[in-house]
Formats: sequence, structure tokens, C-alpha cells
Amino acid sequence: MRAALYIRVSTEEQAKQGLSLPEQRDALSKYADANNMEVIGVYEDAGISARKPYKKRPALLRLLEDCNAGKIDVILFIKLDRWFRNVSGYYAVQDQLDKCGVKWQATQEDYETRTASGRLKVNIMLSVAQDEADRTSERIKFINDGKRAKGQPTNAKAPLGLVVKDRQYQIDPDTAEAAKDMFSAFIRLRGILPLRKYMAATWGINRSYSKYVGLIQNRLYIGEVYGIADACPALINKDEFTLANELLQHRSQRGASASPDRTYLFSGLLHCRECGTSMQSETAKKIYTYYRCRKRMLDNSACPHNRRIREDVLEEYLLREIEHIATAYHGKYEKAEKKPAIAADKIKRKMQKLKELYLADLIDIEEYRKDYEDMKRSLEIMEASQPPAFDVGALKSGLAEYPHMTKEQKKGFWTRTIQRIDADNDGAFFVTPR
Repeated sequence: MRAALYIRVSTEEQAKQGLSLPEQRDALSKYADANNMEVIGVYEDAGISARKPYKKRPALLRLLEDCNAGKIDVILFIKLDRWFRNVSGYYAVQDQLDKCGVKWQATQEDYETRTASGRLKVNIMLSVAQDEADRTSERIKFINDGKRAKGQPTNAKAPLGLVVKDRQYQIDPDTAEAAKDMFSAFIRLRGILPLRKYMAATWGINRSYSKYVGLIQNRLYIGEVYGIADACPALINKDEFTLANELLQHRSQRGASASPDRTYLFSGLLHCRECGTSMQSETAKKIYTYYRCRKRMLDNSACPHNRRIREDVLEEYLLREIEHIATAYHGKYEKAEKKPAIAADKIKRKMQKLKELYLADLIDIEEYRKDYEDMKRSLEIMEASQPPAFDVGALKSGLAEYPHMTKEQKKGFWTRTIQRIDADNDGAFFVTPR
């Protein structure tokens, strides 16, 4: 049996005993070995909450792709809360797993989904986990709101030149001069790029472009904490801070006005397969349009994807392959089309029978409501999972008209045709049609 190991930790859980990535990986590997399972992949979502929408969990998305490709028989995770902590996300993914016949196993807990009682247990535990997470979130929000009202930090992080001590922002004697010089240098050099070079050469401080923008805009430097003036010691006088930010805004506006209006065919569609983030469009030599991993652009160490995707290369690939990709994608549902319809009709008949029993006073209103809501939910899930409609004729017609379309029309065509494109660092594309 081919097993995939799914591992997840949220940021606040990194330090907890028994939940670290290595500990989870080791426990799951031992379980797979003991049960004669072949581990075909390890999928790690680090620093990501289980309450986050599953489409924003990169490793989980790759796992689902491999499940749909028929590479996996069972998914292993140590506990149900490593998988999901909310009911809606669980059922959205479970529906996909059911279609491709993939099972899951919580190695340190006893769950089964073959029976109604087993599924009820899963629903109860997910509901409890979601409630616990909601309560924790509310408590944290309440505490942080109280801190903000007092002008206190909500965490231990502080910008360059400041430090959190005794629940207050204080001047850091080790880095204060570097922070002061940062503002002076920016005003003198009149740009973030030369500032980055200066700070690296003078102080040995390396920050990304966006980090320096955030530092220049940070009002902690003038003693303002969450809108409360004089809540902490000021490191920069207000005149210097205002001048730096006016300069920053001016250069940003000038850059925006100098850039020609462009239409990017795949903006919002193209994602980095390595980290899951969207890819940023850019123009080189006023001719070629490229897409790069947005996370990589901000921080080279944040993602290994260093490849630039040329728009015209991707466009040529899609024009050549999209008909085949879309036909294959939608064709896999054809054999299964009848089963959901039959099952849905069966549930509808049961709902009608339940109504008749209630009208005949054979069951009470509470029993009727409970069973009816359960059936209604099952029907909604089933109907939501029906295969999307696909018109191959419309696709062929669009491709025939494509050479005569404007750039905006071409973008609209791809947006209507494609749901998502993932590009890996080897130059391969993984296309999900609509």
C-alpha cells in the first residue's frame, strides 16, 4: 500500500513537545514500516493553521494533486487536528478523496468513516476542535485588544533600533544608531535600493526591499504605538520621519506613473508549485513579460523557485495543450456521473418518507428535524460535488478566435477556461481547468 505522510504545525505550535515536524515525520514513518506501507512522499505544511482555507495550504494542494493522479492509496497523519480543525474544510477535501478512492488514517487516534457512527464521531471531534480554536482566537483577540488600548506590544518583535522589554517598546542600545542612520541615509540616497546596499556595507544589515519600506513607514520610530502618541521613546524626530515618508510616497507614485498600462494574461492564475504563493508579473526590456515567485522576490531564502516564467512560452504551451488537458480533466468524471445522481435521488426519497412518517404522527418533530437536517446536509455535499459542466465546442470556438482577440479578451478567455496554473522550478506546468 502506497502511503503519503502529511505533517503540519502552526506557528504557535512549533515549540510544543510531540508536534514538531521531525517528531511527526518519525512517528508516521515508524507506523508505515510497522504496517508494511510504502512511503511515496512527505507533505509538510509548516507554520500554517489547520483553520486556514485548504487552498492556501501548499503541501495539502500538492498532496491532493498526487491523489488525483492515482499515486496514493492512504494518507497518514498523527492526529485529526493535524489534518483539519473545521468541518467545512474537511468535507471539501474528503469529497475529493472519495472520488479518487484514497483513505486516511490518524495513527495516534481511532477513527473510521465506514459507518454512520464513525462519521458522527469525526464530525463531533472536528466541531469540538473548531470550537476550541474559536475560543482560543477570541481570548487572544481580547488580550491583544487590551494591550493595544494601553499602547503595549502584542508580541516580542520590534523593528530595528527598538526592543521589547517589560511589556514595553524601548530603545535598543545595540542597534539604535543603525536605525537612525537608516532614515538619514534614505533621505540622502533617495531610494530603497541604494539604502539596502548602504546598510549592508556600513552596518552589515541585510533586509529585503519590502522590509525597508515597512521600516521607513513604521510609526514606532516617532513613539506612536497603535495610534497612541508618546507611548514609547521616540528614536526619530517627526520632521525627519515625515520627510522620509513623503519621499517614499513620491518615488512610489512616480514609478507607478512611469510604468505603462499592461495586461498580464495569467495574473491571478499562475502560482508557484514550490510554496503555493501567486507569481508576480514583470516586464523586461519593454518586450518580454515574465512571472516570478512573489515570495522569492521579497526574500531569496523564502522559496527555492528561482525560475522566471516567460508569458509567451506559457501561452504557446496552453494553446497547444489546453484542449487535451481540459478534455482529460473533465473526462474522468464521466464514468462516475450516474452514481451521485442515483444516490441523490435515494436521499430525496428518504426525505419524502421521513416527512410522511411525521405527518402520520409516527415520529416526533425533534426526530424529524434532526434526521431531515442530516439528510439535507448529505444532499448538499453530494450536489456540490457534481462534475462541472464542460463545453468542448465552446473551447474550440474560443481557440479559433484567439488570434483575433485583444490582449484583454485573451486574458478573459484564460480566466474563463482555467482555474489555476502551478509552475514548478523545473519548468513544468500543472493546469487545473474550470
